[in-house]
Amino acid sequence: MIERLGERNATAVSVLTAALRLGGQVDACQTAHARASAGLCLAATLAAMHPCPKAGGAAEIMALAKNWTAWARSSAPQAVVDALALLGDPQAAARGARAHGGGASFVARLLPAARFALHWLFGICGIGPPALRQSGLGWDAQLATLACALGHKTVVLAASANDNGLLHQEFVDFDVPEPLGWAAIPDEGAASGTNDMQRCLRPFQWAERDREAGLRAEARRHEQLRASLRSSAKFMLGPSEPCALRFGPNRSTSDAVGRFKACRVPRPRSPTSDAKACYAWCEGGMSQAYSAASLLQVRSIKATRGGGSRRHGSMALGRKRNANGV
Repeated sequence: MIERLGERNATAVSVLTAALRLGGQVDACQTAHARASAGLCLAATLAAMHPCPKAGGAAEIMALAKNWTAWARSSAPQAVVDALALLGDPQAAARGARAHGGGASFVARLLPAARFALHWLFGICGIGPPALRQSGLGWDAQLATLACALGHKTVVLAASANDNGLLHQEFVDFDVPEPLGWAAIPDEGAASGTNDMQRCLRPFQWAERDREAGLRAEARRHEQLRASLRSSAKFMLGPSEPCALRFGPNRSTSDAVGRFKACRVPRPRSPTSDAKACYAWCEGGMSQAYSAASLLQVRSIKATRGGGSRRHGSMALGRKRNANGV
């Protein structure tokens, strides 16, 4: 997505680079690799970072991540980006590394299990390494920013890392009522243009204003978004099986503020907030079978059972959030 942004709007890449506080690294990359664009160098700089230093239960694969970053920092930017994108095709990654003067590809030397582990580690941590956390633009926030800039209303993560060490498909929908969202832009290559990058650095600033205004303002917004989903028939399972979104402290509470308050989790989280009874399901869909299972209570039980993440070995817990921080 960063490379595509660079094809459409080089200034937008500069704005993003400055916001990430990576100007020095990108400049050094372009000095060492004169033919590399700013977008490619930014993508390679991000890919060369340790993806998730604090992933729970992943101690056994941290050496793998360190070896990856050492290789990536000394390789050509295109070889780094190709290697990460081609974890499932090591032969293609090796060909790309040789073509870009990167020598033997790091990925081509890995066993399948190690390639899977590296892919999982890059996907499991929504906040990212300390350098990104300090900028406020971790992996999940960058996903929203890039979707906004490119005019994408929906992003599909085809093989997203899950807490259980496996992969799942994740559908991230940013289609909210105007003026809360951003304009869609048809993908017509370099001529497509972008939305305002400065605005896209904080695409959901209205949510911050709602939080400052208090619980009732947040609850009203929540009801507005629910009404939009209903009116647009989003997430319909089929013509005869509409998905009626249900959300709140089980079926007993109809008050908007009560529904919202039940699932609002303050930060930092605490045992009290984790014990809240928060329910979400799709009426008429498979998730209705779990309509009596509280999302927060399940996470609390999982975190305390048997010592937490250590019980699950090297591919266990680590919090994966969507682009809205949920």
